[in-house]
Amino acid sequence: MKFSKDKFRRNAPHAIRKALPESHRDVLDGMEVEKENHFGKISYVADRNEWWLYPVYPEWCEEEEP
Repeated sequence: MKFSKDKFRRNAPHAIRKALPESHRDVLDGMEVEKENHFGKISYVADRNEWWLYPVYPEWCEEEEP
């Protein structure tokens, strides 16, 4: 599954949307999500720093087409 900034905007709670800068959402959009238990995680680089986004909920993602 891949992170979708549009689904994140629609489905994430307000406090979480506010905590994740728009520039980070742009970097994350379309990135592959690593499965970890029921949730996922993403390692990414933004603003010249390495970041982790965890948990990544399925409702923030697009399923990959076969």
